[in-house]
Amino acid sequence: MFQLTGFTAAFGIAGYAIQQGDSDNGAGIATAWSLTYLFLNGRQALRTMRPAPLLLVGLTLGNLAAYGGRALDQWVD
Repeated sequence: MFQLTGFTAAFGIAGYAIQQGDSDNGAGIATAWSLTYLFLNGRQALRTMRPAPLLLVGLTLGNLAAYGGRALDQWVD
């Protein structure tokens, strides 16, 4: 439960940064926290095959796909 609260706050900060016009840092924050969430929770969600954890992993993968490309372009340049 505490983990979800922390990740929600991190993604909220990323959204706030993007809303304020700092899309590069917002994408970087979202990408970093998406990778962190998947590292900590991805394997267990796939092992248990319960719908709620799988949904969260799927949404996190979507978030990573949406913002990861922009962040990767920023880091490569």
